[in-house]
Amino acid sequence: MSRTAPLVLAALVVAAVAIVAGTSSSLPETVATHFGSGGRANGFMTRTGYQLFYCSFIVFMTVVVYVATTWLPTRHPTLINVPNRAYWLDPARRDAALRAIRTFGVALAIALVVLLVAIHLLILEAHERTPATLAEGTFFGVLGGFVGVLAVLIALLVVRFRAPG
Repeated sequence: MSRTAPLVLAALVVAAVAIVAGTSSSLPETVATHFGSGGRANGFMTRTGYQLFYCSFIVFMTVVVYVATTWLPTRHPTLINVPNRAYWLDPARRDAALRAIRTFGVALAIALVVLLVAIHLLILEAHERTPATLAEGTFFGVLGGFVGVLAVLIALLVVRFRAPG
């Protein structure tokens, strides 16, 4: 992982928070924040509450993923669970293994931030309709894209930590 990757992630989080904070003013005072079958709104909060919650959620989730994949493995290596653990965490290969886990974590955090911004944009779009209705097809497409990226990241990690030989 390059030294700039955490800076790129931090800049992305700042941009995501700015997007949410900057575009939320177009939302009504009571924001539909949860949608059920058919994209019908079934959960609401105030616009200010939504802004505060969603911006905090973006930061919190990014920090959790980042800490779990960068700081935690270096401080508590017994918590690392990768295929062929004994081989890859041998002192001769440990630094490279930790770099691979950090790279995975930063990529996952970036994908998560992109997902959360996309969901916010879908909420904005939902409020363009009366009553507010989520575009389910688009939502499931965005979610499917995230799951696809996640599957690729996991596959790359499994390949990276495959059995030696």
